Amino acid sequence: MQKGSFLSLLLRGFRTTALPTAGAYALLLAIVSLGGGIVTVTLTPFWVGTIGVVVLFSICTFAAAALIAFRANQSASPRVRVGKQMPGPNAYVLCLLDSSPMFAVGMAVSFFDTDQNGFEVQVGIGEVVSIQENGLIQVALALPASGYEEVVNKIANNEKRILETIRVKPFVSAA
Repeated sequence: MQKGSFLSLLLRGFRTTALPTAGAYALLLAIVSLGGGIVTVTLTPFWVGTIGVVVLFSICTFAAAALIAFRANQSASPRVRVGKQMPGPNAYVLCLLDSSPMFAVGMAVSFFDTDQNGFEVQVGIGEVVSIQENGLIQVALALPASGYEEVVNKIANNEKRILETIRVKPFVSAA
């Protein structure tokens, strides 16, 4: 602890030689008043460099996380490549989708068709059954929306126009 006025200590602290010479004084970083005396907190060039590297690493990490989140948000919903009617008492249409990082096995999904006016209309609800090694996603369309059974049949029959306009999204909407 050094005694003296705050201003005199402040002025003394800024009399340093040019950094980063080998004989450079310690860099005065902060002055704190403590119990009537003045305490100076100094950092050597080593610690300034270390803190700088940590701050730079943190900024890069947060920037990378923001970029990943932005790209995931911008990725288009995968399209249905092919559909297949599955037999049985709980008949459903099994669809093979393009690869997408937004899906996980067991996730509930919604199927949307784009009508002639450009509006997306929900045509059914399903579940992700499997994600293949090549990234393609198998989804069961188990619950067609009322009035859209014909669209679901067209998916099962692999009608090209329907397959081009159907999109699968990783959520279930209330519609």
